[in-house]
Amino acid sequence: MSDLPANMERQRALAKPTRPIAVRLLLVLSLLVLGALGYALLSDTGSRPGHVLARATSAHGEYEAELIELNGGATDAYGYEVILSAPGRLLARKEVPFRSYMEPVPTAIHFTDNHTLEIILEEGSTLTVTIDEKTFAVDRRFRFHRGELQGE
Repeated sequence: MSDLPANMERQRALAKPTRPIAVRLLLVLSLLVLGALGYALLSDTGSRPGHVLARATSAHGEYEAELIELNGGATDAYGYEVILSAPGRLLARKEVPFRSYMEPVPTAIHFTDNHTLEIILEEGSTLTVTIDEKTFAVDRRFRFHRGELQGE
């Protein structure tokens, strides 16, 4: 007779509706994906902390560019980035056609036409980047590390 309460408890535990682990995992994963998608669509994920030195907008307002000075922290010097965006598109995209660590120092940016961005450097030279209007891809990406060109 002492086994009767233990058997009843076991039957009650088996009778409780339980969700399979796969269903719970699928629910959690779908919530994470929806949250990440919402964050990507509604936030400005491309901008980095730093000081905006200059802004430029293309002739038809299709593209925007920002020249940003980045503080490297306690042990590093300054860096610079040009961030290009297309704010009028359904899915906001960002491109970084220029990035330098310490040198060269960009001083200004401007659009020469609706699809061409010029980056003017401190020593007087100019870097030109063309934007593909269909894919929002840039034809060049300039990466500098202490004045040495790492990629174009």
